[in-house]
Amino acid sequence: MLTLDLLKKKLRSCKKCEDLVRSRKQVVPGDGAKNADIFIIGLAPGKDGADITGIPFTRDPSGNLLRQMLESIHLSRERDVYITNIVKCNPKNKRGNNRNPTSKEIINCCDYLKAELDLINPKIIVTLGAYTTKYFLGKANSMKKCRGRIFQKGRRIIYPLYHPGFIVRNAYPKTKYVEDFGKLNKLRRKLN
Repeated sequence: MLTLDLLKKKLRSCKKCEDLVRSRKQVVPGDGAKNADIFIIGLAPGKDGADITGIPFTRDPSGNLLRQMLESIHLSRERDVYITNIVKCNPKNKRGNNRNPTSKEIINCCDYLKAELDLINPKIIVTLGAYTTKYFLGKANSMKKCRGRIFQKGRRIIYPLYHPGFIVRNAYPKTKYVEDFGKLNKLRRKLN
């Protein structure tokens, strides 16, 4: 029977994507509460954060902001949420900077993501950014239109939010981001 520990072990030996195997410092499996109601998902580990720490959304401005937002609604990764990415390795371009993963890289990681979802079995999936939202909703909605809205998909709720990096770059007001997380907290309470 697959467990999170076995999945992490399997992930760490993954060699499906030659480019990612060459460029990554390490594989970055999900992290957080094993029985979380809230499953937060980004696109891929960042080169200055998770690729170094091995823990999604850590050590960089996006990770710091996500932690602050969770703390503002009294949630913690250890106790309340599980945080992961669609792709488990940092995709770098030829200059060594972050790039978006290819569709093949996303497909190669799909089984790992599905296994995480099955093992955690969350009530709410928070998608961070347009790529992740499109992956879960299956259609190209602008983040402006779907941010902070509630979508029912099967027995789960999909709650799209801007990626924290968008807020860090001042492309979306932090005050509104705080409101978006407040709405997430109300949704969580309503479901419990």
